[in-house]
Amino acid sequence: MDNFQEQQFDAPIPGMSMTAELGARPWQQPPRFSTVEQTTSHYIESMSSEEFSDKLIDVLEMGVPVTTIADVMMMNGTMDGTHSADIGILIMPILVEFMLLIADSSGIEYTSGLEEEDTPSKAAIARAVDKFKKERASSQEDKGSDMQEAGDQFEAVVENTEQMPQEDKPVGLMARRA
Repeated sequence: MDNFQEQQFDAPIPGMSMTAELGARPWQQPPRFSTVEQTTSHYIESMSSEEFSDKLIDVLEMGVPVTTIADVMMMNGTMDGTHSADIGILIMPILVEFMLLIADSSGIEYTSGLEEEDTPSKAAIARAVDKFKKERASSQEDKGSDMQEAGDQFEAVVENTEQMPQEDKPVGLMARRA
């Protein structure tokens, strides 16, 4: 309990971020690199070191997606004043591809973060329906016909879900995952 109270007192005071002088923060200054080419060269140079490769491989082996690492690098560069947020967004695919190259060359298993999200499989839906039917059968004695109506409605929803056509994923610049 004492530790929790100490943490509360260490928190910033509301409005504290507005007490710094205008231009005193790195992100309030002009960025060091103002073009995509300059920023890309900076990142490729820093990511080409053996030290970075070793750390990247360690983090990827822990299961952190490559896109998450690239996002953190981009945000850190923006906050440090290395580049603007716009430049950071534009170089994200380059950072991801370079880190994927490092991971592929090391031969490790990794998660890129670019995989499509899985939808529930038909087997998982069937298991959920079976479990629901078993629960309904065991509690049907207690609750009567209300439970059976709910089960029938659930089965109808599951059948309609299976018959629905899969929608195409949106495409275009704004639909892209960074």
